[in-house]
Amino acid sequence: MNPRPRFSFRAHPEALEDLLRAPAAIRDSALLHMQQLVRVQQRGPALGIRGAWDLRGCRKLYLDSEAAWRAVYMERDAAPGGTHPREIYLLAVGPRQDHAAYNDAAHRLGRTPGPHNDHGHAQRARAAAAQSPTAAAAARAQGITNPRVAYCPPRRTR
Repeated sequence: MNPRPRFSFRAHPEALEDLLRAPAAIRDSALLHMQQLVRVQQRGPALGIRGAWDLRGCRKLYLDSEAAWRAVYMERDAAPGGTHPREIYLLAVGPRQDHAAYNDAAHRLGRTPGPHNDHGHAQRARAAAAQSPTAAAAARAQGITNPRVAYCPPRRTR
């Protein structure tokens, strides 16, 4: 007896295009994983902030044994009036190379870096650079006269 689904399923329209472009074996694997997700037979690892992209609230799945293909999805509240209170929302399917699935998912969520959507990172970096003698030295070494635009990588501690 098959367990009854506990989530409904929806997908971003471009995620469906991702599936159509993926190799047949990856597409079949993704569909099998989606079925297991809605039946609560598996759950992918949670994502967070990955580089410049904010993927908090998202999860990932590995779609092949080499972990060369990923799916990024969300577990979220379903639209009112649905058969299930929660849904699996597929955001992206893509190769591991160049972080394609993660980049696409962040873009589709509108969580791309920019002046109005950088989660405060750029503002904090400018504030720190304005106060930091290390940033000022890094700026001078890079030939930059305004330390507010210099990049100073964080020091690693052991």
